[in-house]
Amino acid sequence: FTADVGIKNGEKVDYAICRSGKPQILIECKKINENLDGDFSQIFRYFNCVEHAHIAVLTNGTEYRFFSDIDAPNRMDSKSFMVFDILKPDKALYKELEKLSKSKFDIVGVMQSAERLKYERAIISSCHQMSPSCDM
Repeated sequence: FTADVGIKNGEKVDYAICRSGKPQILIECKKINENLDGDFSQIFRYFNCVEHAHIAVLTNGTEYRFFSDIDAPNRMDSKSFMVFDILKPDKALYKELEKLSKSKFDIVGVMQSAERLKYERAIISSCHQMSPSCDM
């Protein structure tokens, strides 16, 4: 899938999952086990210029970071709403991942889950900052 970004025409998104010919999910793949911290500028550019996409995934093959446009429409949030590591799977996220499957995909439901997960992660992060021994 081609994402024309300003003067950078012809940039290719690694994967675009489309429904009815319109991209719904954009996926940017990095090298296996590459650190993904601060490495989302490319998917950020693609996401912000591709109409209809509401989910972006940044992956290094083991860790998958899921982003959306909860804060502002058609503008990828700077923080992921979900992180899934296949080497340390969180079974609580299986139900959320299933919502992204072809047979269960519903963008409204996915966006509602993304918003809930984003705020849950923020609360847990705040709790850990205040008290590192906090378990939720």
